[in-house]
Amino acid sequence: MMIENLILFILLTLIKIIKAIPSNSYYLIDININVSITNYSYCSNITIYKDLYHIPNQCHKHLLCDSYNCDDKLFRCVKIRETLCCLHDFIQNNCQKENLKDQFRSIYFHASIQHGYCEINLERIEQNDRSYCIANYLETTTTRSSLKRFYRYRHRLTTQLSNVQYQAMNITSKSSNSSTLIRRYASTNGQQTVLVVLYEGGEAGKKNKNILGCVENALGLPEWIKENKLDNRLKLVVTSDKQGENSLAEKTLPEASVVISQPFWPCYLDQTRIDKAKKLKLAITAGVGSDHVNLEAACKRGITVAEVSGSNVVSVAEHVVMQILALVRNFIPAYKQVVNGEWDIAKIADKAYDLENKHVGTVAAGRIGLRVLQRLKPFDVHLHYYDKFRLDKSIEKELNVTYHSSVESLAKVCDVVTINCPLHPETEHMFDKKMLSLMKKGSYIVNTARGKIMDRDALVDAIKSNHIEGYAGDVWYPQPAAKDHPWRSMPRHAMTPHYSGTTLDAQARYAAGVREILGNWLNERPQREEYLIVDKGKVVSRAYTEGDATKGHSEKK
Repeated sequence: MMIENLILFILLTLIKIIKAIPSNSYYLIDININVSITNYSYCSNITIYKDLYHIPNQCHKHLLCDSYNCDDKLFRCVKIRETLCCLHDFIQNNCQKENLKDQFRSIYFHASIQHGYCEINLERIEQNDRSYCIANYLETTTTRSSLKRFYRYRHRLTTQLSNVQYQAMNITSKSSNSSTLIRRYASTNGQQTVLVVLYEGGEAGKKNKNILGCVENALGLPEWIKENKLDNRLKLVVTSDKQGENSLAEKTLPEASVVISQPFWPCYLDQTRIDKAKKLKLAITAGVGSDHVNLEAACKRGITVAEVSGSNVVSVAEHVVMQILALVRNFIPAYKQVVNGEWDIAKIADKAYDLENKHVGTVAAGRIGLRVLQRLKPFDVHLHYYDKFRLDKSIEKELNVTYHSSVESLAKVCDVVTINCPLHPETEHMFDKKMLSLMKKGSYIVNTARGKIMDRDALVDAIKSNHIEGYAGDVWYPQPAAKDHPWRSMPRHAMTPHYSGTTLDAQARYAAGVREILGNWLNERPQREEYLIVDKGKVVSRAYTEGDATKGHSEKK
């Protein structure tokens, strides 16, 4: 009976969602069901969309996922029913085999609606003590010139058979009539001040509304507040002015209940600022990387720190591969020759190599580091990695990657080292003079993690002495980098401003994530576990450690 109740619950939920969608909006419904019973696992995925002008004409099936896509309402319902029947049979049969009746470990039920996108799941079901998803990504293929790829993480609904309930669901629609889909927010006393610190968009921000990470477009928050009639609940203060005691950010902090910032233009929440922000309850990172927050101080104050985990991991991984190739192939000097009207092939070829057969290692193999390894495998390189948490043996075998128990061990053997770990006290200045001296002479470093992981001056010395052949990345400390920052003028670099994780695709994802986190806080609903860095006075993300990595920033000057 419990199983039948679960199936009925899922079916009624889906029917309610479908009925609520305005007829004049285009959308995608993505349902993923993931079940684990002892040594048996089941995974099914249904993809439903309408309006083929906005949706690509081809979807792919991956691994254990059964994917259905259609534009017919009747066929849509039939496929939902078929999948739920398969789920029911699977549970019944395997419970009988194991004599477990209705006892099984867990069910993960995912459902989301996203306008204009087509989502595909990559699911891996482990036959051990839990069932989990190691990768979700979205792929669109179309013959139209406007070929796009979107990657986003799934909104998880955790369903327990003994207590059928869901923690969080995100439903969006392009239509302005979608307010019926937005959950009703719990009332709070008075208006809450939300300080939003973003970079200036200038003319580009005014012209392109998809640049959501700038002041002009403010992560879509003004429209979201208006659509959900939250004007009397939230007071937005959006600014790029974050530097100095007289900055708007500094003046707003004492009244702010929420501070939203981003790695690309961080509002450093050090001990002094947290002490000043007496009302602060929530710090949201629009993107990934919350090292601009003093996590130790946040723990002591009971401030929740959250970020949109997974929102830009593909964006950054692609940037890493691009910069590795730029260094190894000596691209920057070649480009400069063209711009300067020169033509000296030998001068470029003198430092240009193939990436093939080189030893490439990543410091950390989490969401970004693992994707870097996956993207480098086709280059026929020797892959290496270090991480506090070792990858599954099957992944190591699939990628043919060598594990190192220390960064030092990896640094000694690699021609290219890419840094993909968070910044916290344990990783601050990890690559100091000693670590750099261990690296192979003529090796390269790509750092898209955080600038402070490098010892700034030690790196400059290693480059000038030719021990390190080249350095690339997009992260500096502090940010924005000063005009006289030595990395700007050191030889053989391929540095960019911090933009690897803020492509237009990534901005759409992290802006949606910020609104979700803010909405959950207003509604007093639990946040998604993967978003939480600090919760209830503790660091809950295994990627971070309690401490302070904000020392030395220049925003007080």
